[in-house]
Amino acid sequence: MRRNVNFGQVITVFKWGGVLLVLLAALAAAGVFVWYKSRYDTATIYAYMLIGGGACLLPFIDFAPEKTPEAWICMAALGVLTTYAAYVALARSLRRINQVEAAVVGNIER
Repeated sequence: MRRNVNFGQVITVFKWGGVLLVLLAALAAAGVFVWYKSRYDTATIYAYMLIGGGACLLPFIDFAPEKTPEAWICMAALGVLTTYAAYVALARSLRRINQVEAAVVGNIER
Protein backbone atom coordinates (compact mmCIF):
# COMPACT_ATOMS: atom_id res chain seq x y z
CA MET A 1 0.00 0.00 0.00
CA ARG A 2 1.50 3.28 -1.08
CA ARG A 3 0.59 6.61 0.49
CA ASN A 4 0.87 9.91 -1.26
CA VAL A 5 2.82 12.38 0.81
CA ASN A 6 2.78 16.07 0.10
CA PHE A 7 6.42 16.95 0.68
CA GLY A 8 5.68 20.66 0.30
CA GLN A 9 3.67 20.61 3.51
CA VAL A 10 6.30 18.57 5.36
CA ILE A 11 9.11 20.88 4.28
CA THR A 12 7.08 23.96 5.17
CA VAL A 13 6.52 22.66 8.70
CA PHE A 14 10.23 22.01 9.15
CA LYS A 15 11.19 25.40 7.75
CA TRP A 16 8.83 27.29 10.04
CA GLY A 17 9.91 25.19 12.99
CA GLY A 18 13.53 26.04 12.24
CA VAL A 19 12.71 29.71 11.82
CA LEU A 20 10.95 29.77 15.18
CA LEU A 21 13.88 28.02 16.87
CA VAL A 22 16.34 30.53 15.39
CA LEU A 23 14.19 33.44 16.57
CA LEU A 24 13.98 31.91 20.05
CA ALA A 25 17.76 31.48 20.13
CA ALA A 26 18.28 35.09 19.02
CA LEU A 27 15.91 36.37 21.70
CA ALA A 28 17.66 34.26 24.33
CA ALA A 29 21.08 35.58 23.28
CA ALA A 30 19.81 39.16 23.30
CA GLY A 31 18.33 38.60 26.74
CA VAL A 32 21.66 37.32 28.02
CA PHE A 33 23.43 40.45 26.83
CA VAL A 34 20.84 42.83 28.26
CA TRP A 35 20.58 40.99 31.58
CA TYR A 36 24.27 40.30 32.23
CA LYS A 37 25.92 43.30 30.57
CA SER A 38 25.72 45.37 33.75
CA ARG A 39 27.13 42.55 35.89
CA TYR A 40 29.88 40.91 33.83
CA ASP A 41 32.39 41.84 31.17
CA THR A 42 32.03 40.60 27.60
CA ALA A 43 34.52 37.74 27.90
CA THR A 44 32.67 36.30 30.89
CA ILE A 45 29.31 36.51 29.11
CA TYR A 46 30.69 34.65 26.10
CA ALA A 47 32.24 32.01 28.36
CA TYR A 48 28.89 31.38 30.07
CA MET A 49 27.07 31.27 26.74
CA LEU A 50 29.49 28.76 25.22
CA ILE A 51 29.56 26.55 28.32
CA GLY A 52 25.76 26.53 28.37
CA GLY A 53 25.57 25.72 24.67
CA GLY A 54 28.10 22.93 25.09
CA ALA A 55 26.14 21.50 28.01
CA CYS A 56 22.99 21.44 25.85
CA LEU A 57 24.88 19.48 23.17
CA LEU A 58 26.29 16.86 25.56
CA PRO A 59 23.44 14.36 25.00
CA PHE A 60 24.29 14.29 21.29
CA ILE A 61 28.02 13.58 21.66
CA ASP A 62 29.22 10.05 21.01
CA PHE A 63 31.54 9.16 23.87
CA ALA A 64 33.19 6.30 22.03
CA PRO A 65 36.21 4.66 23.66
CA GLU A 66 38.43 5.28 20.63
CA LYS A 67 38.78 8.99 21.50
CA THR A 68 42.07 9.49 23.26
CA PRO A 69 42.76 12.20 25.83
CA GLU A 70 44.85 14.00 23.22
CA ALA A 71 41.84 14.06 20.89
CA TRP A 72 39.67 15.62 23.62
CA ILE A 73 42.37 18.22 24.33
CA CYS A 74 42.57 19.09 20.62
CA MET A 75 38.77 19.40 20.38
CA ALA A 76 38.67 21.65 23.45
CA ALA A 77 41.48 23.80 22.06
CA LEU A 78 39.67 24.13 18.74
CA GLY A 79 36.50 25.18 20.53
CA VAL A 80 38.26 27.76 22.65
CA LEU A 81 40.42 29.19 19.89
CA THR A 82 37.92 29.23 17.05
CA THR A 83 34.81 30.17 18.99
CA TYR A 84 35.58 31.89 22.27
CA ALA A 85 38.59 33.85 21.06
CA ALA A 86 36.76 34.91 17.90
CA TYR A 87 33.74 36.19 19.85
CA VAL A 88 35.92 38.09 22.30
CA ALA A 89 37.89 39.63 19.43
CA LEU A 90 34.63 40.68 17.75
CA ALA A 91 33.33 42.24 20.96
CA ARG A 92 36.55 44.15 21.50
CA SER A 93 36.61 45.34 17.89
CA LEU A 94 33.07 46.68 18.21
CA ARG A 95 34.41 49.18 20.73
CA ARG A 96 36.52 50.74 17.97
CA ILE A 97 34.27 50.43 14.90
CA ASN A 98 30.51 50.54 14.48
CA GLN A 99 28.30 47.50 13.93
CA VAL A 100 27.73 48.17 10.22
CA GLU A 101 31.45 48.13 9.46
CA ALA A 102 31.86 44.94 11.49
CA ALA A 103 28.99 43.27 9.60
CA VAL A 104 30.47 44.26 6.22
CA VAL A 105 33.92 42.96 7.15
CA GLY A 106 32.38 39.76 8.53
CA ASN A 107 30.55 39.12 5.27
CA ILE A 108 33.58 39.95 3.12
CA GLU A 109 35.85 37.48 4.89
CA ARG A 110 33.47 34.58 4.32
